[in-house]
Amino acid sequence: MTNSEFIHIYMPYSRKVYAFAYNLLRRREDAEDVMQEVYMELWKLCQSGKPPEKPLAFMLTTTRNKCLNIISQRRPMENETALMNLPDGASDYANKERLELVLREIDRLPSDQREIIHLRAIQGLEFDEISAIVGKTEGAIRVILSRARKMLKEQLQ
Repeated sequence: MTNSEFIHIYMPYSRKVYAFAYNLLRRREDAEDVMQEVYMELWKLCQSGKPPEKPLAFMLTTTRNKCLNIISQRRPMENETALMNLPDGASDYANKERLELVLREIDRLPSDQREIIHLRAIQGLEFDEISAIVGKTEGAIRVILSRARKMLKEQLQ
C-alpha cells in the first residue's frame, strides 16, 4: 500500500479517532499522541499486507485500549469538563449553560456508560460498530445505553 492510498483510505477517520481519544483522556496532547500511535499500528498492519476488515472499529478499539493504558498510569486527578464551542452571544447563554450541565452529568456516569453514550450520541456509530469496539453484545450495549439515558434524565430533572 502506498502512502497516498493509506492517506486516502484511513485519514477520513482521524477526527473520530481524535474525538474519541480526547473524550476519554481530556487532554489534547495525550489524544494527539494516541492518535499517532493508532495510525502507526495501522500503517504497520497495512505494510504487512493484513489491513483490518473494519478499519474504523479497529482504530477505535486500538484507541480505547491505548487510552485505558494511559488512564491506568495517571495519578488520580480532577475530572475536567470539555465544552463544545458555541457562538458567544446572549441568545446562546442558556444553551451553553445547558450543555455544560449535560457534559458534567455525562462525566459522572460510570465509565462504560460514558463511553457508550459518547460512541452512540457524539460519534454517531451504529450498535454493531460499538459492539466491535467495546467487546460487548449489541443487546448489552442497548441495555447500557438505556440505563445511561435514564440516569442522565433523572440527574437533569
